[in-house]
Amino acid sequence: MKVLTSSAVSNVPEEVVPTILEDIAVEAATLKELRTAYRELRAAYGDLHARHHARIIEALADLKEEGKKTGGDVPYGYRLADDAETLLEDETEQKVIAEVVELRAQGMSFRRIAQELWKKKLRPRPVPKVRGRLKTKRFGVFDPTQIRRMIKAHEERATE
Repeated sequence: MKVLTSSAVSNVPEEVVPTILEDIAVEAATLKELRTAYRELRAAYGDLHARHHARIIEALADLKEEGKKTGGDVPYGYRLADDAETLLEDETEQKVIAEVVELRAQGMSFRRIAQELWKKKLRPRPVPKVRGRLKTKRFGVFDPTQIRRMIKAHEERATE
């Protein structure tokens, strides 16, 4: 079996090339035409992928604007409504976020804020187990990364 030497179609046996050309409706008689067709096909696929990605981003932005869940875990400070889509503010967790924002405004580090929340007996919500393990390393303790994300999310909502 002879293999074409072009880098664009390397490891494609010669007898498979006619089948490929028929499948994509390209009648290429030479390797140069095959390369051109391949580049055009890749460009068309790239354009299709970019348009599809843009539609997904737009749909997720619309869901977020409507207050719907866009995937992943429910953000801290919210809970799901009975329809399992709509995000509702959780009063208790919103108070914790307000406390976090206030402590950060006082100049505390994320780690220090987590320690202060522990001292005030404020705990993160229980997390579900994933494959038999808890999703956090330190159950019942706010992580500095979680504190940073809370503040960032709060700031994003404030600017909307």
